[in-house]
Amino acid sequence: MPTKGNKVKCSSCGNLYYDLGKPTHPCPKCAKRNNSPTKNSTKKAKDISPKKTISPELELFEVNASAPKKGYSISSGTLTLDFEELAEGWYCTPKASIDGSRLSNIKDVFFLETPPLKGLVSHLSSPKFKGVGRVTASDIANKNGGRAINSLGQSAKFIQTECGVSKEIALSLQAGWVDDQKSNLLKIILLEIGLSGYQIREVLAKVGSMIVPLTNENPFKLISIIPRFGFEDVDRVAARFNIHITNEQRVVAASEHYLLEYAEKRLRHTCLPLNNLVQRVSEMTSIDGSEVETIIQVNRASFFFTDRKQKEVISTIASANRDADILSELKDIIKKHKPKAGSKKFNIDALDSGLKIDLSDEQLAAVELGLSNSVALITGGPGSGKTTMLEGLVRAFESLEASIRICAPTGKAANRISENRYLSKFKPSTIHRYLANPNLHEFDVMIVDEASMIDVNLMLELLGSLPSGSSLIFVGDADQLPPVGPGQPFKDFLNSESIPTARLTGNFRQDSFSDTVKAARNIIRGELPEINEDLSGTDFTFFECPKDQQADLVLQLYFDLLPRKLGVRPIDLQILSPQRPGHVGMLLLNDMIQARVTDRSKILFSKKSGSGQVQFFAGDKVIQRKNNYDKRIVNGDQGTLIKGDGPDVVVEFNGRNVTLNGDEKFDIDLAYATTVHSSQGSEYPGVIIPITSSHSHMLSRQLIYTAVTRGKKQVCLVGEAAAFEKALAQYQKDFRWTSLVPSLNDGL
Repeated sequence: MPTKGNKVKCSSCGNLYYDLGKPTHPCPKCAKRNNSPTKNSTKKAKDISPKKTISPELELFEVNASAPKKGYSISSGTLTLDFEELAEGWYCTPKASIDGSRLSNIKDVFFLETPPLKGLVSHLSSPKFKGVGRVTASDIANKNGGRAINSLGQSAKFIQTECGVSKEIALSLQAGWVDDQKSNLLKIILLEIGLSGYQIREVLAKVGSMIVPLTNENPFKLISIIPRFGFEDVDRVAARFNIHITNEQRVVAASEHYLLEYAEKRLRHTCLPLNNLVQRVSEMTSIDGSEVETIIQVNRASFFFTDRKQKEVISTIASANRDADILSELKDIIKKHKPKAGSKKFNIDALDSGLKIDLSDEQLAAVELGLSNSVALITGGPGSGKTTMLEGLVRAFESLEASIRICAPTGKAANRISENRYLSKFKPSTIHRYLANPNLHEFDVMIVDEASMIDVNLMLELLGSLPSGSSLIFVGDADQLPPVGPGQPFKDFLNSESIPTARLTGNFRQDSFSDTVKAARNIIRGELPEINEDLSGTDFTFFECPKDQQADLVLQLYFDLLPRKLGVRPIDLQILSPQRPGHVGMLLLNDMIQARVTDRSKILFSKKSGSGQVQFFAGDKVIQRKNNYDKRIVNGDQGTLIKGDGPDVVVEFNGRNVTLNGDEKFDIDLAYATTVHSSQGSEYPGVIIPITSSHSHMLSRQLIYTAVTRGKKQVCLVGEAAAFEKALAQYQKDFRWTSLVPSLNDGL
């Protein structure tokens, strides 16, 4: 078994890696970067390679024990097999692999052994073969076996006689087969391994019949080719096609799969400590951990390694290239930056009085930082003065006659910026709307608020969109929950200390901090804030309450106590639940509140939600879940369901009635209660936050901090103090493993 050898450091890039006990050991990081183009280089290079034709044509053939060098095919007659004698049974191969009547490459062949009757039944049961159905298709397959496939390309009379079916069925079989003659056999093979219609269409579009040699080369390639096709599906396919999977293939594929799974679907890490990955892959594959690690070390060039938090971490090459592209885009922005002042000089000493707003020294320093750098970071928590600073920053750029673009990750965050009368004239938009509209891509400076919500994929797209010479300023609170998508680029930018940064504290006016601001600052430090149980004297309260009474207290606060104190309607308040299910989860609270707000007399529509159905009535508070730029509504916008209009519904969003046509209405959900993650970028007059031990697996310091900082005038926590204290100790839950920091440290 190969050894890891000694850990050495590359003299070129500083990467640490194992020499595997070999005297010559090129750095895998450098080798991979030299041999693998990054996203930037691929997107900028003109593709001059010839386009390959994707053909769906597949051939089925049978080998008999009496003639192991001959194949008797469905449509090509007798084939000469130029390789070792084949076992008796059924095979398939791309038609393009047959040269005349000769087949020479065993890697282009699947050994089926038995005819693909399961796939045949599914194919003949499709609407293409009218009047056949599953019962008739099964009868044809069971009685005729592989001969049925041979007969389907013949005349209707031949099919009728050979398969023993009626004239009508024979005519339907003939017509359906002729209608899709080139792809029939490939569809049968794909149905044989249980693929859906959507998956089959993707295979036909991407690789066609070449799925055979690709699968033979490495069955795990199917995961990247077929949508919703998982690591566990590969063994089923390999078993049906008699493909042997080596431990090396299994470990490399499992490692790539696990890294991708954690980045895109689970905890959104973009890398993992090597020892963690070895343990998980060993569990997935039932291969001993020492063998797993050895295989990974031998295949180091297939991954990217670096050090993070004093651990060796591993990521996919795609993830490493994405980090490299982010670094490249930042360097490009810095290199091409053109100062916006031109011949006009701005006197920073006169900034405060010139802007007609009061700025503290740290706010003035943040404005100066933004004015003088190509890329800048400004961060601060509640009460730190980010909004006032933002207005000062924009006024300063405007005085220098710079054109300004303001963006935020969500519609809610963009709308919140627009609440400032001065900033609203710059028409703040979502990042996605900006990216989708080339007319918005000319400006001198871009300011991005709520930057902590930007995931690593969106960050790369945003950086790559900036016009040459412009500058970029990120504003955000790094202590909030990390993005819904993979990575945490804003926090990584801050942690790298490679980009000019201003940190706002607001400590100059801490005597005026509200109880909510004080509580938020305690929470993010893991300290228990001062607990108040009297609504009248504070804007931050915690009501200790037994589990069986928590829902009732939440409703009492929502319908009575908070509206009376704040002078608002219940619909203006927001319940932020840590999770969807449970006695104070989002689903049940929405159901209970809906029952009181609407009479539930006439259902406007219903939609599937999890294992159940959600009904919608006039008067319901709803939230938009997808961007719909045609209707000028974006993910996170909240509104009120007004009425039904035939198959459509009318929703009031921000004082504007919007008709959601057809399936568009299924993009809304009930919003009396939402999850904390859905609230990022929003503020409400009052928020109610259930804190219960039944949600303990979701509760964390950052989650509660994010929820608390959504309330402008009143924050009420309801639940168990023990669960609250336990959550404050849970800081690692929101930690993400990323490798962007070392890339920035090495390159900026």
